[in-house]
Parts: sequence; structure tokens; C-alpha cells
Amino acid sequence: MDNSSCINYSKTGAFSKLFLNYVDGSEELKKFYTHAPNINSIAKAIENKSKENINRKVLVEQIKSQYSNITLHDRVRSNIELLNQPNTYTITTGHQLSIFTGEWYFIFKIITAINLAKEAKEKFPSYDFVPVFWMASEDHDFEEINHIYLKNERFTWNENAKGPVGRLSTEKLVELVNSVAHFLKGTKHSEELIQIFQKAYTKEHTLADATRILVNELFQDEGLVILDADNSALKKVWSSSIKKEILTNTNYDACVKNTEDLEALGYTAQIHAREINLFYLMDGFRERIVKENNAYATVDGTYTFTEEEILKEVENTPERFSPNVVLRPLYQESILPNLCYVGGPGEIAYWLQLQKVFEVNNVSFPMLAWRNSFMMLEEKDAKAWEALGFETSDFFQSISILENNYVEKHQIEKINFKEEEKILSTYIDAIKSKAKKVDENLQYSVNGMEKRISNMMLRMEHKIWKAEKRKFKTELTKIESLKFKYFPEGKLQERRENFSFWYANCGIEGMKRLKSASKPLISDFIVLKYE
Repeated sequence: MDNSSCINYSKTGAFSKLFLNYVDGSEELKKFYTHAPNINSIAKAIENKSKENINRKVLVEQIKSQYSNITLHDRVRSNIELLNQPNTYTITTGHQLSIFTGEWYFIFKIITAINLAKEAKEKFPSYDFVPVFWMASEDHDFEEINHIYLKNERFTWNENAKGPVGRLSTEKLVELVNSVAHFLKGTKHSEELIQIFQKAYTKEHTLADATRILVNELFQDEGLVILDADNSALKKVWSSSIKKEILTNTNYDACVKNTEDLEALGYTAQIHAREINLFYLMDGFRERIVKENNAYATVDGTYTFTEEEILKEVENTPERFSPNVVLRPLYQESILPNLCYVGGPGEIAYWLQLQKVFEVNNVSFPMLAWRNSFMMLEEKDAKAWEALGFETSDFFQSISILENNYVEKHQIEKINFKEEEKILSTYIDAIKSKAKKVDENLQYSVNGMEKRISNMMLRMEHKIWKAEKRKFKTELTKIESLKFKYFPEGKLQERRENFSFWYANCGIEGMKRLKSASKPLISDFIVLKYE
């Protein structure tokens, strides 16, 4: 049995029109990005980025500082040093600081970025390309990152958390690590994985520190560099942009225009700009900044500033200003020598709302690459699915269609009333003809009779069909079970399940197979089978 297979995104029914059109290179979308998503676009991206003054010295200093408590793998150390060089560029992806990496696609994003960096090096050997993972440590959506699902069982970090999640202490995660360890106990590689989790989460770390340790343990051999941009020195480099955001509506106007143009084509906006796209950030606190009556305040009223005071605050403590979803990409591209951002379908959609924001700031818009999508399919389930007469692509059909197709294929005699309906129609026409000769209005009574008989036949046909399905109860239960396993609650596996159970069974060799199966910039959903 082949180890992997591919299904075109358009045949899955799982992706938006905007994403599918972007992947297909739709003409109407080309004005919303700078570089076509293919490896050849890297050359033009290099040309554009080389004109910008990226402060590599500060960038490298801060990355080294963030890794100060980690023993660096040679490839990571080498890549950090390469960032000092003007012929080195980055391929970046990013994500929230989901505990235990959250859903599967956290892993897929990183692997895609790593492989795209390798392809870029093969295509343009005179340059170096460093894969970077941008930690969204300033996000405050704790409920989005505080849980994982393992085989449909939920594990939750219960904490009354406020403010930027990257600054949270992992002190109370010990119990949850133990629960996950107990769940995975007995699997081939569980001890190896739990040791990684314990190293990350059971020491006195912030969640940002813990995530860096975890991601580094999984991907250090690939030279992945991890960056936490909740950083005073990096914000200092970007402080002129923070001031511009406070004093003008330039970015708001640009994003609104971009969004209106997209919506005019029938697409739905993913994000909405505000007149000030910044939060005020403190430990345990992250609130929007608003302007009212020529003064500034956090939206909850906790902090207020005059214009002079807030500009002084930017100058002295730039780390207190946190970009929202509109400005975060601009911040990222302003401090990194980045050529390409690797994101999911939703991220691609909102980046397409931002090109004009980049234009008005004279920052080059990166190539947008979509992450690979996978379904991790156990071999025994693949065989069971095949034994039921289905192809792998059939997983993307609804349960009702799958069940109906199975019964129709296997029922001994296909029962329907089509012939009877023809006979009935002939009789009704004859009755109607005779009735009209007596009284024209009687034809309406005949029509009513015909409708009642047709409805009775439909109900009987449905009863026969249900009786037929009961004959295949075992098989239909198996179909439903497999469908739910790989599409839990109707979602793609990659958008709900965590990687831990798979890793506990497949280990580092499984990760190597996953990396080998990842093919950046293909328009296919990959199904990867494993034992």
C-alpha cells in the first residue's frame, strides 16, 4: 500500500473560494499580492527586500539572548549567525503559543517553511535561507491555546489568565503534563515525547520560553530559528512605525480600501482595521488603544495619555505597544529579512487585505505560501476503508452520502417506485380526463389525490430504504466511526487533533517521513499513512 496520496484542494470541499482561487492563480486576485506563489518568485522577492534597511545586528543579538538558556544545535547556531549576512533571508511562519503545539497544523506550518527554505537554497545557491518560527506571544486569546484533543479526549489548562499569553507562567501545567503522560503511556515513543514536554513545561518558564524549548526540541536538527517579538529592542527598531500608527490613519485607510476591493469581488473579509491598530501591553494586561477628544486611552479606561505622553511612552517603553492582526505582519516584515510567509488558508485571506498597508509604509510585501495540509491515516484504518469499497478521497464525502453509496452498491435488489410512478401517472391522466367531462373543477380534486398518493409512495420508499440500511448496520457503523475519527465534529483532523498520539507511536522517524512527504506550494491535500 502506498505511503501517501494526494487529493486536489478543490475536490475536498474543505477550503474557501478565496483560498482555492489564490492557489489556482486567479487573475482577479493578482492585484492583491506582489509575488506569485512559486519558487521562481524568490528572485524578485530578494531584489525587493535587499533595498530595505533591516537591522540585522539587533535582530541577531535578541535571538541569541532568547536562546541563552538553551544548548544550541550546530545548525541553529549557524543559521542565527547567517542572519548577520546581507545575502541571508528568511522563510517565516508563525502561530499562537498553543500548549503541546495545539492542533496538527502548527506542525505542518513549520515543516512547510523548513522545506521551502531548502528548495530556495537549491534554486538560488548563492543565497542562504533560514526558516523562522514567529511566536505570537503577545496574543491574549487564552481560550484558543489552553487545550488539546487526543483521540477526541480534551486536555485543558485551567487558569484565570489575562494579558499576553507568552508571559504566563507554566508552573501549573505540571498536572496537565502528567495527565497527557498517563494517556500516552504504553505507546512506543511516549517516554521520549513526555521528556520533551517535561523539559518545556515543568520548569519555571514563561509560556514563550516553554514553547521555544518544545519547538526547538522538535526542529533543531533542521536549523529552525525561533523568534519572540515581544521584545523591547526589536520594538525600538520599529518605534517610528508605532508613532505613525498613533498619529495618522494611514494604515486604517489603506486596509479599508484593500478590503473593499476584495469584497467587491464577492469575498468575505477576515479582519477589520481600526483607526489605531495597537494594544497597550503590560504583564496581565492587553487592551486596545483608542483616541477620543485629542487624547489617548486604553479602551477599558485604565490608562490615559495626552499625545505628548503617549509618544514619550513609545520612545521610552516601546515594548508596551503591541500590534494587532493588521499591523503584526508589517512589524514582522520590518524586522526580518523575510521573503515569504507560510500560512494557513485563513491567514492567506487576511494577508491579501494588507498589500496597500505595506505599500504606504514602503515595506516589501512577501510571497505568500500556503502550508501543506495532511490527514494522518493509520494503515489499519486505510485497509478497513478500502475493504468497505471506498477510495481515500471518499473521506471528504458526508456520512449520509457515504452510507447511501454503500447501501446502493451492496443491496441485492434496487427498490424504487419509478415504474409504478409512470403507471400511476397514466391512470391519473385517465381519471382526470373522465372527471373533466363531468365537471372542470373536479380535475383539482384529482390533482390533490395524485399528490397524496405520491407522498404515500415516497414515505413507503423511505421506509424500505431504512429497512435496507438496517441490513448493513455493522458496515454503516464502521463508516461513521472512521469518518468521525478523521473528521472529528465535522472538522479536518489537522484543525482539531494534536500530534502527540501520533508521535508517541511513530517517534522521530515518523517526523522524518512527515518532513519528506511535505511538498511546498502544491495544490493538493496529502494523506499520509502510518502504522
